[in-house]
Amino acid sequence: MPFDVTRAVDYAKRQAHLNSLGRCAEYVREAIERGGVSLPRTSFAKDYGPPLQMAGFYEVDGQPQKGDVVVIQPAPRKPV
Repeated sequence: MPFDVTRAVDYAKRQAHLNSLGRCAEYVREAIERGGVSLPRTSFAKDYGPPLQMAGFYEVDGQPQKGDVVVIQPAPRKPV
């Protein structure tokens, strides 16, 4: 089954909050799963790079497009 960007993005938008609840990894994984791609669970969103690549996602340059997943690392001096 191909990745359904619209389903994934619609789910992500419904889960968005004004302030962080610290559930980034969970919400992003669930959105991707709604789009039809299963991912293993990780404790932190920053750790999703390799699982995303194994699922067929790949690194791109330029302006993010609908359905792109950005994996950022924690700020310096953050515990995770």
